[in-house]
Amino acid sequence: MCKCKSGCTNRRCACLKSGQACTDDCQCQKCQNPLNGVDTETLSMCVIQNIQAYKALSQSELNQAYALPCEHASVPLQTLLTGYECSECAEDYSYSLCWNEVVQEGNS
Repeated sequence: MCKCKSGCTNRRCACLKSGQACTDDCQCQKCQNPLNGVDTETLSMCVIQNIQAYKALSQSELNQAYALPCEHASVPLQTLLTGYECSECAEDYSYSLCWNEVVQEGNS
């Protein structure tokens, strides 16, 4: 619960700092927490830390396919943002907004 008076737009907001949306219990004023309305449970910390870039992605960008490092498949960005397990090699991959590339989980 943050009780922010500055709009919840920076890391001084306890909710934003912890990677969470604000709730009615927060009693914040003029809340502009960028995580409000976003399902943060399925997103990596990298995506949460780059939420503005995530929200700015167009549908065509989300539909763009990226080759996995194992070269077994190409997967849409939207799927990679929440994580993908390759059916051929059983490795887990995601797209890192921090590094702007597909990464193997555990190696980021």
